[in-house]
Parts: sequence; structure tokens; C-alpha cells
Amino acid sequence: MHQLAKFVSVILHPLVVIPATLFSLSYLSTQNLSGSLLLVFITGSVFVMPTFFYILYNQKTGKFSNFDVSERTQRDSLYVFLLILLLLLLGVLKYLNLSGLPRLSLAAALFTLVISFFINKYFAKVSLHTAIIVGSCCISIFISIYTSIVLFFLALCVSWSRVFLKRHSGLEVVLGWLVAVTSVAISFYLFG
Repeated sequence: MHQLAKFVSVILHPLVVIPATLFSLSYLSTQNLSGSLLLVFITGSVFVMPTFFYILYNQKTGKFSNFDVSERTQRDSLYVFLLILLLLLLGVLKYLNLSGLPRLSLAAALFTLVISFFINKYFAKVSLHTAIIVGSCCISIFISIYTSIVLFFLALCVSWSRVFLKRHSGLEVVLGWLVAVTSVAISFYLFG
């Protein structure tokens, strides 16, 4: 079971889920393969790869205890870094005039990070693994109910794996669900 939980946690890491979700949302809403691949390339270049190397560097230098940044007190600098990258990514997408559900989902991710940052700072750690996949599930409802159902099942799997691996408590996983649903609702209310 431990190996299965690790597999789920790695394969459904936010750095994998984010570009996969953006590709799906873009392709399912536009049927434009080249545009969807461009979106993934931009996201990978501006957000995913810098985040990967930032976490890896901080893990290697001992500032982060592991790649998941499991220690609550170590997450502040990660949140600031992620917020800067996400704002940069949103700016690039606006400059390129890319809109629609992918940009709306990134706005939801921005709200997720801001809310999670404050909860993390003053209350408890929020499971970003859970928040990202639940947010993807909520947004996918508007494109494909089948995709949303699959993502809901995967969100349950991620939730289980995070608790099973003792990376999060049940409360932290529930906070991930609540933050994601709230962030998507705010994004659609303000920009949808």
C-alpha cells in the first residue's frame, strides 16, 4: 500500500496536474492541438520548470526537508515564489491574448495560493496536492462531466495517499478541498 500511495502522490503531483489540466481545458474547449501544446510549453517554461528547480535547490541545500515541502514553516518562501511565477504566467497569457478556461483556472490557482498562504501562516498546512486536483475537477465540470468524474476519483486517491503517507492530516486534506472549491467559485463569480 505504501508504494501505491507514493506512486499516486508522485504521478498526481501539482507540477504534473497543472499542465495536464491546462492542456485538457484548452483542447476540450477549442479543439486546437497546437494552441493547447503551446499553452503547456509556456506553462512549463514560466511556472513548472522554475518551480521544480526552486524546490530541488532548496531541498538540496537543506532549506526544504523534502520535495513536498512537508514542513509548514518552510512553505512561506515557496508560496511567495509560486505567487510571483503565477502572476508572471498570467501576465504572459494576457499579453498573448490567451483567455478562456485555462486562464480562469490559473486565476483560481492564484486564489488557492493566496488563501493557502494565509491559512498556512496562521492556522494549518493546506494540502496543495489535494487543492490543485480538486480545483481541476471543479473547473472541468464546465467542459466535460466525464473528465470531472475521473478527476474527482483521482482527487479521492490523492487525498488518501497524502494522509496514508503522513504528509498531511485529514484536516489539511479537507482544507485543500475547501480552498479549491472556494477559489474556483470566487474565480467564476469575478471573471466567469
